Amino acid sequence: MKGNGNGIGSLFRKLYFMIIPTCGQRTKYIYKNRHLFHNVGKELMFQPRHFPSDPELISFGDNVMIASDVMFINHNIISAMLNRKYNTLIFKPMGGY
Repeated sequence: MKGNGNGIGSLFRKLYFMIIPTCGQRTKYIYKNRHLFHNVGKELMFQPRHFPSDPELISFGDNVMIASDVMFINHNIISAMLNRKYNTLIFKPMGGY
């Protein structure tokens, strides 16, 4: 899902992920498709129904439990906001920007 995360495949994956009924089944889906993420450790429990837009930027370690309604925001736009506010280019983008 490299890119903007809005391709047909990405949208289908997000829709499918939202209708998976239980967190156990969503976790199994993540293990089955672990190649989409940077890293997936052992003993993961994933409750949210939202599939991250850029999962290749996300790593899960061992023994991780993620509560429902958690959203992963992979893009940092703070540098663009500060540059616009202060009319400068001194703030450099970091991370997935």
